[in-house]
Parts: sequence; C-alpha cells; structure tokens
Amino acid sequence: MPSKTLAVLMAFFLLLIVYAPTAAAQEVCNSREDVIRLVQNAALSRPDSIRFRFASTLYRHIADAAWMGEILPYADILTAKWQYTSTECTLKDITYAQMEQCETREDVKWALQRVQRRPLYLHLTPSLYESLTRNRFAGLYELHGEIGLQSDFSYYKEPVCVLVYQQVEYAQSFGQAENLEQLKQVFWQKTEALESSFSLHLPWALYDRLITEKTNLLNDLTNNCGILDCKIYYSSDTGIVEFDDIQYYPGKRVVAAARTEKWQLLTREEQELYNKAAEIIGRCYTPGVDAYTFLLRCHDEIIRRTAYASGRYMSDTAVGALVYGYADCDGYADALYLLCNLAGVECHYQHGEGIVDPDNSGPHMWNLVKLDGQWYFTDVTWDDGEQAAFYGFMNLGADRAKKGYVWNEEGMLQPVSPTTSDALYYYKREGKVCRSVAQAAECLNASANVSEPILLMLSHDGRKSDTALLDQLMENVTVAGRCMTKSLGNDLFVCYLPR
Repeated sequence: MPSKTLAVLMAFFLLLIVYAPTAAAQEVCNSREDVIRLVQNAALSRPDSIRFRFASTLYRHIADAAWMGEILPYADILTAKWQYTSTECTLKDITYAQMEQCETREDVKWALQRVQRRPLYLHLTPSLYESLTRNRFAGLYELHGEIGLQSDFSYYKEPVCVLVYQQVEYAQSFGQAENLEQLKQVFWQKTEALESSFSLHLPWALYDRLITEKTNLLNDLTNNCGILDCKIYYSSDTGIVEFDDIQYYPGKRVVAAARTEKWQLLTREEQELYNKAAEIIGRCYTPGVDAYTFLLRCHDEIIRRTAYASGRYMSDTAVGALVYGYADCDGYADALYLLCNLAGVECHYQHGEGIVDPDNSGPHMWNLVKLDGQWYFTDVTWDDGEQAAFYGFMNLGADRAKKGYVWNEEGMLQPVSPTTSDALYYYKREGKVCRSVAQAAECLNASANVSEPILLMLSHDGRKSDTALLDQLMENVTVAGRCMTKSLGNDLFVCYLPR
C-alpha cells in the first residue's frame, strides 16, 4: 500500500477516535424526558461534549439556563456550557461528578465520608430530600456537623432532589462532645497534643453555652488548656466551633517536648527556657523533697527572678519570667506550670477574675496545683511583693480564694478543694498567724536579729480598715524596719524587713 494512502487511513482512524465521544445523536428529542434519557446514555462514556437534536417546540426550553441546569444532574454532569440553534444543542466543557443514590440519612453520611476533594452528586428520595432541606437545610447542616464536613454545596429543587457538592473537605482534626465533661476531655486531648487546628461538633444547647459571652466559658477553657492565642470560628448552621492558628504558652510547649522528646520543635527561646527551668528544678527538687516544699521553693525562685511588667516582649509567657526577668500574670502562671510539670507535680493554668477591691477587678491568670490528692489555687503574681515574697495566695481552697477571685467552675479542668488545708497553707503550717495587734507586735519585736522578712497574717473582723490596723501595729513595734502589706478579704498579710 502506498505510504500516502496509509497516512490518510491513519488520519481517518485518529479522527474517529478523537471525535467518537462527540458524535451527534440521531434521535430527535420531543420532550424533557427525551433529553434526559439521551444525555444520560451519551454521558455513560464521560465524553467531553454531547450533541443532540430536538424538536423546534423545545427551543425556548433549551435556551433556558434553569431548565438545562435541572437536566444536567440526571447525567451526573456538574457543569457544562451549551451552544444551540433552532434544532441542535451541543454541551461543551463538561465536568462530571460522582453520583450516589441515597435513601436514608446514613446513606448520605456514608457517601460524603467516602469522597473527599471531588465533585459529588447525591440523588435523594423525595422524602429524604424534604427532611434534610426543610428550615433552610437545617437537617443537612446538622449532618455536616456530625461528620466534620467543611464544604459549601449548591442544590436543585424538586422534582430532581439532588444535592451537588463541588468539593468535599473535612476538618483536619475533628472531635465531638455530647456534654460539657466530654467537651473538656476532648479539648484537653487536642491541646495536650499541641494541635495547631481542630474543630468540635456540639449539640445545640452546649454550643449556645460555649459561645455566649456572658459565661466566658470558651475563653476560660482555652486559657486553662494552655492556649495563649487562637482564631475561633463559629458555624450556627452545623454547630461546629473551629480553633485555628493556635499558639500555646511556651511553658506548655516545653513540657510537651520533654514528654515526647521532640526537642527539635522548640524555638531557640524555648530551648533556653528549658535550660533555665532545668537549672531551677535542680536546686528546688532535692532528694526526698515533698511536693509542698518543692512548690514553695519554685514560688520563691520565680518571685526572686521576676519583676511584674505588662505589655513587654514575651511578658505573658514563662520566657519573659525566667529568661528576661519580667512578666504579667500569664507569665508568672506559665512559669509555675512549667516548673511543676517538668518535676512531676501536676499543675494547670487557671483563668478568671482577680478582685483587688470591690471596685477594682479584671481578667487574671493563676495556677491550680495538685497536693495530697486535692487541687489548690496558687497565685505567684499576687504573692510577689517586689522586695520580698508573700505566701497568702499559695495553696488556697475555695473558701479563702472566693475572697479575692471569681472563676467559672464549668471551665475548670479539675475542681478546686472546697477548703484550705492547714497543713498546706503557709501561715498555718509555719505558725505565723497572729490574732491580735499585740501578738503581731510581740512577734516582730522578738525578731530584732533576724535578717529575713517576718511574715505574719493578722486576721481581723473587718471592723477596722487595713490602714488603721497597720498604724496600730507600727505604734507597738520597737524594731526599726520597713513594712509591706497585702490583704485578702479580712486577712492582712504583713511583711516586715528589719534594718
């Protein structure tokens, strides 16, 4: 066979291969049903284009985008362009979706969970379509929330009963909670793993409680779990709360690195923070030391190293407190969290409000520490007297803490002990409780040769102001020195430094 003839035949066969999918259908469509059937049959081989002929009476329908839009889902066509004359129509640039037939709600969940990042058609029964789409698709959005779906969809109304998903995507990390205790447990697991983003699906009652600003529950929960900052997104359609771009306190990150030995994940400053913490623990955690004594030593080390400052670089972290020597309440709390947990003493962050006086309160951070099987509050910030340490805010039960703090028990990771233990409260343990001005003056006068500060707790019934009590005390003290005070409710803490 001549080479020229062979070339012509090969070109002919190539043309057949290329244009076979677009071969025109010879059947003339006289109705909507004819168009659906013809397009369905032609689409089985997934061609790039489909051409069909139609009766002139259908011309005005073929030209109607809405009419054609309702036809396309029957052939699993997601999008297409069409060109038409008075007797022919060509569908071009066709994209197809995977099709699933769904008769129950579980069928929908199963189909959506099987397909990710791909177009999807869900053909529903009329009753299922109606149940999922009533009340502005409330049922469908709730179903999305249950499986962690993060995708928009477009839909076609009856009688097609088709849901079209352009792209099916899910939250990278997803959790569910039926009640508050489950929520705290899931939240704790996600944050202990230092996940940078996660989503939680909640029942509507719990969702409303969590996002209501009046309760501040969400803010307390994030802070108590060691989140320094994050972006929070709410979906009132699905009941999903998404936490993204999460930044954790450096103390929490260092503790996690020590637990998993993933030191490479720490920043240079966090590695320096670990070295500082290891140095402090080496001095505080001597052989045979009990948890109370270790906590007391860490408490004093943080105060000795740190000056209170707000708004400075890293001042809201343990890096500020232990590396740079300044911190606000967040930084003090992060430092104690770090030291305790590295040494095996369980410690959490605690967020709430601090009450300086009845007219002065605001957001505050302190710690929740486990001692002798119970959890107690310790606030190193308020115990920092700048020139000396106080101990009036260490190991408080709820009975004493309520005099100076407000906290949301719903957002706590562990319940605080209802009472303050005499065995763990510094002033009771050390016998430094004075019940009268005369007794306090006697203690101070007997300590003329002591170079360390004398710390007393002067309990009173509230009938005299702190200033009046202090003035009365100083009138009876013969030892020269400087006096500093702090108060919690009716208790006046006196720190006296002899000259």
